[in-house]
Amino acid sequence: MDLIEDIYEHQEIDKKTIPRKLTIDTQKAIIQTPKYCGVKKYISDLILQEKKKFLYIDLQDLRTKDLATKDLNHFIQEEKIQLIVVENYKATLEDIVCETVYLLTEENIKIDGFKNYSLLPLDFEEFISLHKKIENIEELFDEYFKHGSLPEMIHLKDQERVIRAREFIYLLFPLQTKQEIFKFIVLKTGFAFSLFQAFNLIKQEIKISKDIFYKTVEELENKKYIFSVSKFESPKAPKKYYPYDFVFKQALTFKKDLGKNFEHMVFLELIKGGFEVYYMDFIDFFIPSENRAVLTLPFLNYEQLLVKSTAVLSVKTVETIEIVTMGYEYTGEVHGAFVTAKPFWTWALEK
Repeated sequence: MDLIEDIYEHQEIDKKTIPRKLTIDTQKAIIQTPKYCGVKKYISDLILQEKKKFLYIDLQDLRTKDLATKDLNHFIQEEKIQLIVVENYKATLEDIVCETVYLLTEENIKIDGFKNYSLLPLDFEEFISLHKKIENIEELFDEYFKHGSLPEMIHLKDQERVIRAREFIYLLFPLQTKQEIFKFIVLKTGFAFSLFQAFNLIKQEIKISKDIFYKTVEELENKKYIFSVSKFESPKAPKKYYPYDFVFKQALTFKKDLGKNFEHMVFLELIKGGFEVYYMDFIDFFIPSENRAVLTLPFLNYEQLLVKSTAVLSVKTVETIEIVTMGYEYTGEVHGAFVTAKPFWTWALEK
C-alpha cells in the first residue's frame, strides 16, 4: 500500500493539454497509441474535464515494478478513487475495479468489457487548432508539411526538428534490428515492395534471420508505427508501407521527394479518418466502401487532370475521382465519373 500511496501523492498531470477529436464514450477504455502522439496531454484534458478523484500510474516507471492488482483495488476502494489511468499498460495488471478505467498502451490489447480506441498523431484540423495566431490556411499547410504531425514537433525550429526526429527513432527502437527495419520503410515510403525483397536488402546491412524480420514488421504494424496498403483484389501483390508520421524522412536523407511526402500526408489523413484504403494501378488510394479513387498530385493543370482521370477509369469504374493538390481546383465530369481537384487544406477539412 505504501507504494500506491507514494504514487498518488506524487502524481502529476500535464496542465498544457491538447484537445483532440477522439471522443471516449465509455467508462472502460483501452487507448492504443504509438509513442509521442501526445496521449498524456490528451488524457490530462479528459481528467480535468471529468473532475473526478483520480489515480495516474505509469507502468514504465521502474518504481511501479512491485505493483499488485489486489493492493491497487484496495487503495481505490479505501480512497474512493473514481478514475484510474494506467499508462504503458501491460496485461500483468488485470481486473482493476474502478468506476472509470483508461488503459493507455502501444499494444493491440483486447479485454472483455473494454472498448478499444486509437490515438494517432495530429490530423490537419487538430494541427491548425493549435496555431490560432496563423490565419492564412496556406501558411498553416506549409507548417504542417514541414513539421509533421507529432505534437512535440510543431513548435520546433527546422534543425531542432530534424535532430528530434532522429532522437525519436533511437528512442523508439533502441535495438538495431527494429531501427534498421523502420529506417528502411521510412526511406521506401509509398513505394510498393514485397517483404521478401526488403529482407534480402536489409540482411546485407545487418545480421538478421527471416523469421525475426517478419515478426518485427508484424510488430511494428500491430503497434501502428507503420501501415501497409494492399493492392485491391491482389493479395499476393507487393504492398506499400507508410510510417505513422511523415517527419522521419527528413532525419534520414537530404533528398527531397515532394510527391511521395505529399502522398504520405494524404494517406495519414485517410487513415485517421477511419477509411479502409487500397492502391491500384494509376490510383494512389482506392476506398471500396465509397467506390472512390484518391490521387495525390501536388501540381496539376486541366490537361493532366484529363489524362490522369482517363487512366484511372481504364482500370476501375469508379463513381468519384478525388485529386488532392497544392493549389489547383476543379469540379466536373470526366467520362461519366465525378471528378474534383482540391488543395490539401480544403480537402482535409471537408473529408
